[in-house]
Amino acid sequence: MAHIVVDAAPPRDEDGQGTEVPDEKKSRKRVKDRRDKSKERAERLEDMKARLDDEREKQQEGDAAKRKLRIIATQKLKSEQEIAAALAQIAAMSPKQAIEQLDLYMAKADASFVEKLADQIRGGLGGVLDFLVGADGHVKQRFAEDQVLLSALVQECSFASSFLNTRAQIAICIGSDTIGGYSDASAKRKLDTRDKEKDDVQGPTA
Repeated sequence: MAHIVVDAAPPRDEDGQGTEVPDEKKSRKRVKDRRDKSKERAERLEDMKARLDDEREKQQEGDAAKRKLRIIATQKLKSEQEIAAALAQIAAMSPKQAIEQLDLYMAKADASFVEKLADQIRGGLGGVLDFLVGADGHVKQRFAEDQVLLSALVQECSFASSFLNTRAQIAICIGSDTIGGYSDASAKRKLDTRDKEKDDVQGPTA
């Protein structure tokens, strides 16, 4: 009598669910591994792209810094030999060196601007107050000799200059120069008037 062979049912776990076949597990593992590798490759590509973008940005900043340094060198130096040497030195700089050199120059320029502005404010205010009270230059002289006032103005201008752009600095310099010029002109007019009065009193010399 022939026997009928029936395939055995796949093993089941305690909940009655069939357990996975080993080949199926391996297949799923291979798929997962491929996904992980694809993800890793994508992350590496993103990192490489980010590094390239950073290098490109630094290169652009360095080129911009070199352009500004070349302009500064051309303006500050007089002889053709000095300018050529400075330009060659700038061309040999790395982007980082060019940026650092420009930052150093700008810091010195800011310090010079602050000192000049503080001195102009001191002289301008002294001249205006001297004119208002009719002190014949004594108030202006006191202001010019007051180092404590100058130090305080430098500190105040240092704080304020960090919030000023180039146009605002130009406007402040123009205003300060105008006040100082007006004060000097007023003092000169007083001296001229005084000299004229003396000449009138003394009369013409023989």
